[in-house]
Amino acid sequence: QLVESQTIQQIVDSILKLPMGTKFLVLAPLVRRRKGEHKEVFEMIRKNGYVRVRVNGKQIDVAKDIYLDKQKWHSIEVIVDRLVIEEDVDHSRIADSVDNAMALTGGVVEVGLSGGRDIVYSDKFACVPCGVSFEEIEPRTFSFNNPHGACKACAGLGYRLEADPELVIPNTDLSIYEGAIRPWSRNGSLSSWHFSIMRSLSAYMGFSLDEPIKNLKPEVLELVLYASNKLSVSGTHINQKGKQIKFSKMFEGVVSNVERRYNETDSMYSRHELQRYMASKECHSCKGNRLKREALSVKVKGSNIIQITDMSVKSALKWIDEIASPANRKISGSLTDDKTENKNLTEREKIIANQILMEIKSRLEFMVDIGLDYLTLNRTSATLSGGEAQRIRLATQIGSGLTGVLYVCDEPSVGLHPADDDKLIGTLKKLRNLGNTVLIVEHDETIMRSADHIIDLGPGAGEH
Repeated sequence: QLVESQTIQQIVDSILKLPMGTKFLVLAPLVRRRKGEHKEVFEMIRKNGYVRVRVNGKQIDVAKDIYLDKQKWHSIEVIVDRLVIEEDVDHSRIADSVDNAMALTGGVVEVGLSGGRDIVYSDKFACVPCGVSFEEIEPRTFSFNNPHGACKACAGLGYRLEADPELVIPNTDLSIYEGAIRPWSRNGSLSSWHFSIMRSLSAYMGFSLDEPIKNLKPEVLELVLYASNKLSVSGTHINQKGKQIKFSKMFEGVVSNVERRYNETDSMYSRHELQRYMASKECHSCKGNRLKREALSVKVKGSNIIQITDMSVKSALKWIDEIASPANRKISGSLTDDKTENKNLTEREKIIANQILMEIKSRLEFMVDIGLDYLTLNRTSATLSGGEAQRIRLATQIGSGLTGVLYVCDEPSVGLHPADDDKLIGTLKKLRNLGNTVLIVEHDETIMRSADHIIDLGPGAGEH
């Protein structure tokens, strides 16, 4: 389902595209499929000076007493205006009616057509039929380092610490009584409290605590680890003082127990102890992408920001060229799913996008010019070679357009394929031609032959 925000003018333009002679209502939806008599809604409508409403698809005069069955679902829309698409239709009247409807609903307006078909518009990112709304899209929406954009489940890390069954039960030759369940064991045997729990569980499920883990039925082991069926256990526990305590509780699987204790404890010692039974695993919510679902739902030309940053510099430049090409002006900048068609840029969107596309394209071209077209956009700086890191900084400096600067580069050709030497030399000359001095420590013959001056130091290494 495509979700996009629209200005009043965009809504008016859309309405004016309806066929000539089309009769329509401008509606303000106040109640959508909610039970109740909604007397306060009708009272508010009267106070605002409106005379007609549409209740469950039927037009009613609001001056009359309206009785609704409080046990049934109801939809209520205020009829703000009635209009017909004609050659001389008043555009300002449509705009005012849309504005008034949005003022009543907080940003939503419906256009009711004959045959019961309604068109819903919103000035916010919201899917009105689904009742789902999204916050305004802004730069921090796409940053996993910002709480606003980070996946809530993993705090933007892309992974979560989860209890690992192989760490929870490292030795399947041991029985439960012998301490096979490490988080619940003390001094090589099951703790007294957990022994009482497991004794009740084993009696109910019909397995022995003295049986090696590897001999337990798969469904029993599944229950012990995950307690997927939320089984209730009851029994008697004898504490250290010899006092008998009766208990009845839902059995919590070992994995669930470890994760709950880890998330709830404030003790660093307890966390450290529990981490011994946990491993880093891909976040189930964001699939390792680190961003919240809303951010991943924003797509440009069918791709979200993670899919775009997975591209190499070369592929990304081609992708940008396809968007920037006047013959292929298709882009989708809305909250959408994979089934949504790409749409053409409007004139307003072209004005907004052109400068952005030019800036992105120029930076990608710098990367290509220095022989880094193979790098992916999401490549971390820690994985770059010294030569790659230097060449990226060079590209940044060219983009800044500074002059009168002394640049000192230590073997920028490190890791560079000989076929790309000319690209690097071209980049260095661009820096020079901007009015800068470029000093390079280098052993590559091609680069040395391209230099304006060569300083030969030696023989041998210097004292410092």
